[in-house]
Amino acid sequence: MPIDPVLDLFLVTMLVVSGWYVAWVWGRNTRRFRWSEYFLYLAGPLVGVGLIAIKYGPGIYALFISSALVGFTVEYVLGSTWHAVQNERLWHYKKRSLKGYASYLMMPLYGVAGVVYYLLANLLGL
Repeated sequence: MPIDPVLDLFLVTMLVVSGWYVAWVWGRNTRRFRWSEYFLYLAGPLVGVGLIAIKYGPGIYALFISSALVGFTVEYVLGSTWHAVQNERLWHYKKRSLKGYASYLMMPLYGVAGVVYYLLANLLGL
């Protein structure tokens, strides 16, 4: 089966956008955090990563996990460094966070971003 990077990137992008849209429709009338909305928010992107892993192999899962860890670490270091230098926060997470600088709930999104960047690099021939 030939690998078409344009189609793969389009598939993942559409699943990400559709997952976010469904979560927005589901939770647009609430101002508080709901686990059901969070899982809907992640459903499309994670299905996209799973489909890409079927096509590209299990190395995509390693990329997903490493991107999630690197993204979380960079967010924490950037947030805590900014707070130490400027004495003000760039952001403050309240749910499932590490000292308010980085949220564990963002880790899957960093993983998806790593997979999307990988597909984009394939598309550009890098």
